[in-house]
Amino acid sequence: VISMESEIYTEKIEFIELLGRILLRPRETFALLINKPSRFLMYDVFLVYLFFTSVKISTLIVVLETINGSIFPGFPSSLSFINLITLILSLVAVASLFASSFLSHFVAKEIFKGVGNMNELLNLYGYSSISNVVVVALSLVAIFLPTPINIGLIVVSYIIYLLWKAILYMISVEEVYGLDEFKAFISGVIVPSFLLVFLF
Repeated sequence: VISMESEIYTEKIEFIELLGRILLRPRETFALLINKPSRFLMYDVFLVYLFFTSVKISTLIVVLETINGSIFPGFPSSLSFINLITLILSLVAVASLFASSFLSHFVAKEIFKGVGNMNELLNLYGYSSISNVVVVALSLVAIFLPTPINIGLIVVSYIIYLLWKAILYMISVEEVYGLDEFKAFISGVIVPSFLLVFLF
């Protein structure tokens, strides 16, 4: 008989493998998630999105304060304040996830007449938050570099993150709605970016 602890451990391993497959083979993995829905859906997706987003935000705040001193003049640089800012920005990021999903769904479904639904798109957009690891990793490296190289590295990391996120969002729309790359790019990247909900 498999113990509950063993089942939980197995699920964690499978979940990590899933994130790894998204990194290496996003199109194939997204298609698999649509055709054979994983049990790591919706609730888990929001946890993943919140985790990666909050880690990115808190890392950026800590790194920038380490490099340049306080980035919020007049406010304390305490851990509680950083946690508060991280929480607020993470909630804004969740709101932007819903907004970008809705906008992409509307354009893909109503304008380009794709097939699919917003729940599937929301799931794939949530998993796409793994692209945040680029900002986290390079920001931590930036701590050990001299100014202005460290600031430049953080800017580059965010550019890479946005490009990678754009690719993952485009693939998500392609797989969910069956659109070509051009229509998926318009639906998944251009429209949300125009309304600034893509930046988180």
